[in-house]
Amino acid sequence: MPRRAERFETNTLDCKIGTVRDVSETGFRLSSRKKMALSKGDIHDLQVRTTDKQLTVKARVQWVRRTCWFPAVYEAGFQIVDQRPGVGYALRQLGQYGFANGKAPISGDESRPKQEGSGAGKTAQPDRPQAFINFEDLYGVLGVAPEAAHSEIKSAYRKLAQQHHPDHNNAPDAAEKFDKIAKAYSVLGDAKRRDWYDKMVAGDVAA
Repeated sequence: MPRRAERFETNTLDCKIGTVRDVSETGFRLSSRKKMALSKGDIHDLQVRTTDKQLTVKARVQWVRRTCWFPAVYEAGFQIVDQRPGVGYALRQLGQYGFANGKAPISGDESRPKQEGSGAGKTAQPDRPQAFINFEDLYGVLGVAPEAAHSEIKSAYRKLAQQHHPDHNNAPDAAEKFDKIAKAYSVLGDAKRRDWYDKMVAGDVAA
């Protein structure tokens, strides 16, 4: 689905997993020279922070594709699914000014402590923001440590899957929890996918 809001090309966003190419009130676009293992429909937390402001919003992966073969370039589009008042305005500010004036009131955002002497007697300059995508802690979902053996992961999955399976659990969120448990095991239960996940979280590969 194409974004209907005005897009702002940017080269001021540092991002651990790729380069932010443009930002709008409703989404953003990333590019990377590394293949992205993101899946359409997945929802991740996008965290943007500067010296004195921090904002975390939820974004859904809308598409992932290879846009150039030589040299290889991969891109992914994200749709903002955060409904809090002020989020769209803050993202527009980000694209235009990099949180230059910091006037967007958002419920749930955080102020970062200013460093001593940062701006005393100086004209305020736009901060250089940094963008990070926080991936779900799959080990935490299964309740195991990152160094857990495969047998421990498998045992934890079976126990949790039985506990939260909708056929045995009438809780309103049982199906949602079961899906998260199954998703976590589909990655951690496979040696190659687990290795990729560990490297991705550590920042050794693109998402």
